[in-house]
Amino acid sequence: MTRWPLSIILTCLCFFAYGQVNLKRPYLLNRGNTRALSHHLTKNCSNDSQRVANIHYWITHHIKYDAKRYVRWKTNNQETSNVLRRRKTLCTGYSNLFHDLCTHIGVKSVVVHGYTKNTMVDACDTFYLPDHSWNLVKYNNRWHNADNTWDAGYVEYYKMGPIRSLFSRITFRLVKPIKYKPHFVKAPMNYYLGLPSNNFTVNHLAVNPLLQDFSTTFYSSDFESDSAFYYQQGMLQRTQPISGHDFADLYYSFERTEQSKSDGWHAANLNPKNQYGLAHYYSLELRDHWKDFVEDQKEHAKDSVVLKKLIRMSDSVAHFCRLNDSLLWEEYLDLRAKHRDKRRIQRAYTGSYETYLKRKERRRSMTNDRILRKKNLTKRRKASNEKRYSALLWRHMTSSVRWPKKARETRADLAVEQFNAYADSLKDVRTQMMGLRQRILSWSDTVSAHTNQQAQYIHSVAGHFNGLLFMRIRMVDDYDLPIQKEKSGFIHHSISDSVIRLDFHYKTSLKMFDSLYKLGRQNYRFVRKQYTTLKKVKRSTHRRTMYFALVDQFRKSLQKGKSTEKEALDFSRRELKRLKRINRHSAPTKRAKSYAASEKRVGQPASFYKFKRKKLRRDNQQLSRFARRVHNKSSSHLLRLRLEKSLK
Repeated sequence: MTRWPLSIILTCLCFFAYGQVNLKRPYLLNRGNTRALSHHLTKNCSNDSQRVANIHYWITHHIKYDAKRYVRWKTNNQETSNVLRRRKTLCTGYSNLFHDLCTHIGVKSVVVHGYTKNTMVDACDTFYLPDHSWNLVKYNNRWHNADNTWDAGYVEYYKMGPIRSLFSRITFRLVKPIKYKPHFVKAPMNYYLGLPSNNFTVNHLAVNPLLQDFSTTFYSSDFESDSAFYYQQGMLQRTQPISGHDFADLYYSFERTEQSKSDGWHAANLNPKNQYGLAHYYSLELRDHWKDFVEDQKEHAKDSVVLKKLIRMSDSVAHFCRLNDSLLWEEYLDLRAKHRDKRRIQRAYTGSYETYLKRKERRRSMTNDRILRKKNLTKRRKASNEKRYSALLWRHMTSSVRWPKKARETRADLAVEQFNAYADSLKDVRTQMMGLRQRILSWSDTVSAHTNQQAQYIHSVAGHFNGLLFMRIRMVDDYDLPIQKEKSGFIHHSISDSVIRLDFHYKTSLKMFDSLYKLGRQNYRFVRKQYTTLKKVKRSTHRRTMYFALVDQFRKSLQKGKSTEKEALDFSRRELKRLKRINRHSAPTKRAKSYAASEKRVGQPASFYKFKRKKLRRDNQQLSRFARRVHNKSSSHLLRLRLEKSLK
């Protein structure tokens, strides 16, 4: 029995020691005690900048972003105690935790709500309501920006792993290689801690324009159409921040409710699409007045001015909620149309490349069929060549000798000259065949080089779509500049075909083989004509010595012609086999087609937009319900007061 208390004590000591070592280890004890945590993180620091850096380091290394809640747009329960308990939150939870930890160590900090834009999330698609929170923190007598959320890591919306790819191949793509599964990728850094405002505002725009660190206001129209991040980045970075940020000190002195009122009142000036800020402002005013009214209801109920003010404010809340709801519906339709356009652009672009890859595959198979036909033709020609030359030799050997009674010497001399002319023609044909063989060899090397060029281009097509696919996995769409640059910088297939000209080279090579076959047939025709001329010599003269000399010459020519054509046909078979081997690697389209098809299917689900609309509509309904309740009660009070006055 004595073992259990000892083991419990040792376990507690181990946890205590583990939680107190350094910043790289999680603080396990007192998860809800922000004061103890802040003092633990800053106990060895000598100045405020080091304290802020330690807090930022601990948050980015130990708090995860809740991607599932973000996709479903569940933004409740982001208090500091909840964040420390779950170690998982959204951007507002990061900002609240950072603010509370800084407050406990005496460092001024405020939570800033606003809009964001980066290469992974296109803010021009959702530029209606604020979608992000970060902090302003004061150290070294100056206000600095701090975004703990973006420094903690990033969200990937799709998963693609080797195991899933393997199962996809085994099941013939019944299991998809890419799955829509939003998840957080931990990649802590400190880039957005203390980043100057002229760099920070490139992708962060506060909903309250007074919190901008510039002498002139930067409005939503400058920020929403990809201009801030891509086109006005140079202008922003050249803009110098103001030396002192007086409004930030004033904003810090406000309570949270007053800060929300300030944000809500100025939000519509920055972005006319955002009327929720005014609805929220009037709802907060209404809550304060309603609280005063409820506390001293008897006194205020006799005052019609107070009741009319409550009714007017509740009408304002309902009006701005209805107006904002119509804007949200407009945003939803706009997002759905952009989503549809994005998928259409994506399919059109990838479809054209899929057509190109299918055409390449089809041409490769057609070329392969042509090569096979040429190989079969060579085989048949070799067999027929053997028969023809053998038959010609057999006829020559078995023909009976019939010498003429009277010699026709003139005709014999003409036949001898004709025989010698055919011998010269045979020499020319054989020389041409040798030269053509050399040309075929060099041309095959050219075809091989162009085939490698074609294979490299198709590999670059695969790499291009693989890069687009991984961009899509991080939710970069066709409206974003990185995708446009990736597409515009890629060589189009029509240009590649005009440069590589692989089909032309294959056709030229096969035409050379046809020319070789024609020269072989011509070689046989000249041998056959030599034989016909030899028979004429035999019928025209008694000069047997000359005749037998021509016979020896004809036999040599026959044997040489036969061996020459046989060598040419053997050479053709070898080169066609080599050409077939080259053609096999000419269009490795399998990977490229797979990546193109996968990239064409990837797109952000419409449920993402629906969840967002549900969340915003829920907020509007909550405000409208409160305003309606106050309006009804105030109206009843006002009606009763009027009745009392009328009765008196």
